[in-house]
Amino acid sequence: MIDKSDFLSKLLLLIFCGLWSFGWSQQETIFSLYRYHLNLQNPAAIGLVQSEQAVLSVRSQWLGVPDAPENQALTFFAPSPSSRLHKGFTIMNDQTFVERQTQLTIDFAYTLPMGGDKNLYLGLKAGANNISLNAANLATYQSADSDPNLFDRSGFVPNLGVGFHYQSPRFYFAASIPHLLNTERFALENERVALATDRPHLYLNTAYRFSLTKDWELTPTLLWTAVKGAPSSTQLDLILHYQNQFELGPLYNFDNGIGASLGVKIATAFHLAYAYTARAGNQASRFSRGSHEIALRFRLDSPDPVTTNRTSNPLFSASKASDFKENLKEQESDGLNNILNDKVNDL
Repeated sequence: MIDKSDFLSKLLLLIFCGLWSFGWSQQETIFSLYRYHLNLQNPAAIGLVQSEQAVLSVRSQWLGVPDAPENQALTFFAPSPSSRLHKGFTIMNDQTFVERQTQLTIDFAYTLPMGGDKNLYLGLKAGANNISLNAANLATYQSADSDPNLFDRSGFVPNLGVGFHYQSPRFYFAASIPHLLNTERFALENERVALATDRPHLYLNTAYRFSLTKDWELTPTLLWTAVKGAPSSTQLDLILHYQNQFELGPLYNFDNGIGASLGVKIATAFHLAYAYTARAGNQASRFSRGSHEIALRFRLDSPDPVTTNRTSNPLFSASKASDFKENLKEQESDGLNNILNDKVNDL
């Protein structure tokens, strides 16, 4: 008899590999620690969070290069325990040279139970993007006067995105387009301020977790991003987890080079992670000292001791039923062993 979940997992992986061959490309901001901020590219990921919490991500790219890109993102998660509809609020700032973008979005995710511990999350993203271009401060050469063609511009553009996220206790596959609209923004073209059109980006993400021992897990993750008209971008991570307290692993981005990430749980409500990426094998690596990134996740509600102490993988936080069962079995086993030990000692 064919296992439906195993068949679906293989089918999704086949679709993922087939889409790999398209000639698309990545241009939007992507955090190396995207696993802490999945909702930035996929609104359906809002449904994975089961507690009130916030996530802050800060990224500094191309260290040593003046006016290099800097990115900050903050998300508040507001799950609904009594409802299948969840929501989250995000503010994101993107500073690159003379251009600054500030995005305000709200994400909605609806949970569709697929049987057992499997769920399909459907997501919708809506918001607006404030874009400002400080072109008047650009330096002009061989002239003491400012260039009249360089002037400041600013404006709001709407945003709408969609996505889905299928998850089982050990496997997930997600696809999304966080910006569906062909919005216009400002750029420099032939040394003049001009308009540029942002094209929709496609994101595909998958992961599988392997249990090495009772306490250790290994999770390979793959993120593929694309936009029509440029090469695609792929990031591969190998994350080694120890219980719910520590994680470490290398990462490789086919465009941005190699790096590593480290995460540690602090107390019961905080999780801090750091990633470093070094560009290699291209001209940019001679001028840049790499990119640094920090992610901080903190709970806003009172942590449950049962969920806090269980052995689980943060990427699969929504699959709680099996974790609770395993945790209860361990507690029952420990309690039975304690009773037997007490009886033996009494004898």
